[in-house]
Amino acid sequence: MTTPQSVDAKARTFTEEDLYRLSSRAISEKNGTLAYQALDKLEHTSRSPELRSLASHLKDPLHKLLPPKPALPQVPDDIPSGLDVVNNKVLLDDVILPDSVKVLINEFIEEQNYFEQYAKAGIAPKRTMLLCGPPGNGKTEVAKAIATVRQLPMYIANYPDIKTGSAGATGKIVEGIFNYAATHECILFLDEIDAGAKKRGSTASDEADSLVSAMLVQLDKLPKNVICLAATNLPDDLDPAIWRRFSNRIEIANPTADLQLIYLRQRFEKFNISVATDLEIVITRLDAQNLSELNEFVTDLRRRMIREGTQKSIAELLELEIVNWPYRRRVQTD
Repeated sequence: MTTPQSVDAKARTFTEEDLYRLSSRAISEKNGTLAYQALDKLEHTSRSPELRSLASHLKDPLHKLLPPKPALPQVPDDIPSGLDVVNNKVLLDDVILPDSVKVLINEFIEEQNYFEQYAKAGIAPKRTMLLCGPPGNGKTEVAKAIATVRQLPMYIANYPDIKTGSAGATGKIVEGIFNYAATHECILFLDEIDAGAKKRGSTASDEADSLVSAMLVQLDKLPKNVICLAATNLPDDLDPAIWRRFSNRIEIANPTADLQLIYLRQRFEKFNISVATDLEIVITRLDAQNLSELNEFVTDLRRRMIREGTQKSIAELLELEIVNWPYRRRVQTD
């Protein structure tokens, strides 16, 4: 029996609990491919004989229902310059987002299950998504979560890192990235796409305009085995033609206080930080702008707990971090 090849054991390390949740949700969502792969991994890694037996029992009927994989050209495993593989086990439930945004993302994921039905109607599922909004609020995490749900490898191209100063050289790097992705069933994530897709004519750089043109050509050739996601902090800087190539455009704004509270509780629970302090008050006092700042705060607290945890209570350490926080997060001016 051949296992579907979209779970790479070297690229992801799932815990037993991750796999159990993933397989259960996949079965409930009728995602046969994802369910099969989670169960296969559970069968081979679980320490529980009962779970291994159950996973093995459930795999066989699921395998018979899996759709055939499209045949893709064989290519060398060498990843081209400008592209990185993302090690990933982010679940969508773990990403803190407004419900309205999660609905849109789930709809995008669901779209991918309707190739045959859409084809009969002469249309195709949406395969591109642009994630917009200020930094630090989970755009990259959303891309990782989509890769997890679809059980696909994720390749990331960071545009500030691939500009060479030569229009021809940069264009060839972009072409190489898209050509490599085209030979894989994968998620291609274009991070900080605004750095390589600014409005043509807005700069004096021929390289910038040529890069936009090269990117448009590649986006138009995007095959159905590639889901292309992109992120930008500066959507107004994007060339309008690039903007139109992304069929879904979703804004991820700075989190509300309620979402910040959910995130802080999640982080405290993950790292077994237990305090009687009202976390709503903590959120108010921190006045964080984004989730990345909250994550930085929790990491600083954990460092302090390691250094001083034997001398002070967690409540005292938390208070010290809150007091010091304004001096760490911003440059102070007179």
